[in-house]
Amino acid sequence: MTGHRLAVVTGRPGDDNQGLRGGKAIRFLQVPTPSGQSIDYDIDTFRFVDASLLDNHSPSLAEHHRDHAVSIGRWIGQKYDRLALPDQVSKALNDSGIREALEKALKHSPDGILAVRVHLDETATIPVLTFLVIHDATGLDAATGVCSRIDTRATHKANVLDGRVTVASSHPISEDALKYGQWRKTRPWRVEYLSLSETPPAATPTQ
Repeated sequence: MTGHRLAVVTGRPGDDNQGLRGGKAIRFLQVPTPSGQSIDYDIDTFRFVDASLLDNHSPSLAEHHRDHAVSIGRWIGQKYDRLALPDQVSKALNDSGIREALEKALKHSPDGILAVRVHLDETATIPVLTFLVIHDATGLDAATGVCSRIDTRATHKANVLDGRVTVASSHPISEDALKYGQWRKTRPWRVEYLSLSETPPAATPTQ
């Protein structure tokens, strides 16, 4: 395995915390093991190492995250793929409380909500935002609730948003119904969208 590089992030046992599940937080991820133990991973420990370091080690057969491999990969990807909004739009979301409402809803949502994608149309006279709340088979009700939070706050604070940004709509959408075009034309919304602003993304491995 000499010459190959491996992505490694360090985990430690933690207390059960839904706010850290499913990649909703960018700095920390919590993943359950088969025994029911919760393991917390810290993105600041993320490193690329020589894969030969594992030659003398075997993976644990009792405690593993095989069923969560996709969510772990998506969480690590947040370090490289983060939403950047124009200052005017970002300030409007702050002033209206939409950002706060959305992030509170996500932090307390169950694992069934997989991601929030945002489409920003800057070709319009006033920028237009559309939110897609992506869920699995168990998360429709939770995703619908998050959409309701966004729409309600946007309606109540329409005077604050007026002339700055239009929140067009919020849609719950199943992971199985999400089209590639929708994924490609949207960007991820992260609960802790500024938490890595002073930590430049690490260079990706060349091989």
